[in-house]
Amino acid sequence: MICACHQVGEATIRNAIQAGDTTVESLGARLACGTRCGSCLPELKRIVEEERSHERTDTSLELA
Repeated sequence: MICACHQVGEATIRNAIQAGDTTVESLGARLACGTRCGSCLPELKRIVEEERSHERTDTSLELA
């Protein structure tokens, strides 16, 4: 569970990122995570960056 206030788990967050919500703000708009107390914002930012780096790695492997 990443966002306890809105009961949003990591898999749900990663799925939303892969579906196009690539900012903390867009995740908040779609899932409400990070919009109440804010204690999950650092973890949300980390997950967004991790998913973005995976996407860049996957793209560079496809180009090779």
